[in-house]
Amino acid sequence: MRKAAALPDATPAGRAAGPATPRATIRSCSLPPGAYRRYRQLAVGKDAADRAAVEAKYLEVFEAITQRFAEKQLQTLEACCRDARRDPLGSEFCSAASALAEHPNDATELAESMPRTASRIEASNAVDLILSSPTRPDPNPFALYFRRLWELAQGGDLRVIDGFMVMLEQSHGIFAELAELALCNVERKQPALFSAGELPARHPQSVAELVRRCPALLKFHESRR
Repeated sequence: MRKAAALPDATPAGRAAGPATPRATIRSCSLPPGAYRRYRQLAVGKDAADRAAVEAKYLEVFEAITQRFAEKQLQTLEACCRDARRDPLGSEFCSAASALAEHPNDATELAESMPRTASRIEASNAVDLILSSPTRPDPNPFALYFRRLWELAQGGDLRVIDGFMVMLEQSHGIFAELAELALCNVERKQPALFSAGELPARHPQSVAELVRRCPALLKFHESRR
């Protein structure tokens, strides 16, 4: 899952703030109609050039949103996002940017803004994958948003941890693996939250499996550092 300082470093690069990339002024916040459908149709490897072209357009729009976010003018950001939100990936990127711009220190609002439906989680993971590109805007609000959420989770915010458990349950492949590892780091710091109470009551099977697997996962990850 998403990377942050003092958080697991086995996380997709798109959710990590890295060295800043020089930025040119980008005006467009609009994505072509059907961009997400096209993106999903193009298999990795096969049709690689076409997929790269779609990803490049997404990166342009993410850059445009990032520029508006950096200006710290909420009206400008929201005007840009009115166009971007017509696309599922643009909507997820904007959701992160808007939540962080409007409620940077409000843990309740940030927790409530997390993706919890299967469609939003799928879109969020797709944004993460696109942001693994070395041409991604950095720092970007999507990475900063999840950095803040992981900080809250590590601090024991049950609402945020619950949100990440939902994301774990709705993710697959590398995203499920990274979510599990990141949550293991949270469980190591906040074991009481995983042993009894609201969290295991809401996610009995997922929490039990996580707690069972965490010691071996953390040991293996630490051995590779």
